[in-house]
Amino acid sequence: MWGRFLSNPVWKAWRRYFRFSIVFDANFPLAHKKYVIAEYPHGVFPLSQLIAVSLTDTVWPGHHTYSLGADSLFHVPMWRHVMSWIGARPATATNFKQLLKKGSVGLVPGGIAEMFMVEKDREVIKLLDRKGFVRIAIEEGADLLPCYHFGNSQLFQWKPKSWEKLARRHRVALGFMFGRWGLPFALPWR
Repeated sequence: MWGRFLSNPVWKAWRRYFRFSIVFDANFPLAHKKYVIAEYPHGVFPLSQLIAVSLTDTVWPGHHTYSLGADSLFHVPMWRHVMSWIGARPATATNFKQLLKKGSVGLVPGGIAEMFMVEKDREVIKLLDRKGFVRIAIEEGADLLPCYHFGNSQLFQWKPKSWEKLARRHRVALGFMFGRWGLPFALPWR
């Protein structure tokens, strides 16, 4: 991870704008432990998860945390660099296991399918058929750490929902996101 990128004032501004905070309901040991951090919900755009990455060195000093993302993200020219600067790699079993050897790994199991499940008035996650990350965590001896990002699925709306099958088949987000004033500006959750 590139520390200078993660300490950029843009991340701080986003944290203030969205009133972002991290709350732990239990203490857990960091020394010599590795975690698989399953983050929910994906939402239309996993903005909350990106903001959380900018705080990992502050919240867990000295503990390395990496991320997995959809392979298609690494084919978008500038976005590929942003993803690598935050310590992310394409979500493959090989990359997952390699990153777990270095430290903890965060991922959003709901993925593209969860993007299409976004509803304006309620939080929805996709979990039942997403078990591969649990199997790898067990194989590698990592503890599971569930993480819920409240309000992340209310930041944007996604349309048209009829493109879901095509998007899932090609493993890429197809559609348009709408936020504040019908534009792609996120609405802070209150």
